[in-house]
Amino acid sequence: MRYAEYVADPVDIERRLRKMAEDAVEGFVRQMTRYLKEPINRDDFEIEVLPPPHFPRALPPGKQSVFAFYWPEKDRFLTVALAGPNSNARFQSQHYLPASSGSNLARKILQHKEDLGIEDVDENTVGLWMKGNLARVNVYLPASVSKEVLKYLKDYLKLIWRPAF
Repeated sequence: MRYAEYVADPVDIERRLRKMAEDAVEGFVRQMTRYLKEPINRDDFEIEVLPPPHFPRALPPGKQSVFAFYWPEKDRFLTVALAGPNSNARFQSQHYLPASSGSNLARKILQHKEDLGIEDVDENTVGLWMKGNLARVNVYLPASVSKEVLKYLKDYLKLIWRPAF
């Protein structure tokens, strides 16, 4: 199994993804403020970038998140997902375990592993491969922010980052 064969500077990956996330949040705040006709507080958004290898953390108390997985070797986002304030399993572990839920990134990777060029991963190793090879961008919002805004943020990030899945 390939485990982090591609070696890139984690500081460069983090810096690049942080800039992408900051720009995306700024654009989202501008768009939503125009659309909703009321300002969204930019200070409500917190960005965390975990370069590979990354270790998923628990969803902070009182927070919800839109998060994305990025593959530095291919310079490509693989997915953008969301987790509400009561969805820690979705946030922390389900995307790494193909049998954990009906829809998760590990399952998508296994379904498309030939297209991705990673034929040597399987149900037992895909989570380790993800942690070793993918970066993760977490955008946190307070739990008090409406679920609709969280969904709009997910859709906005999908639109501009164009993930594979």
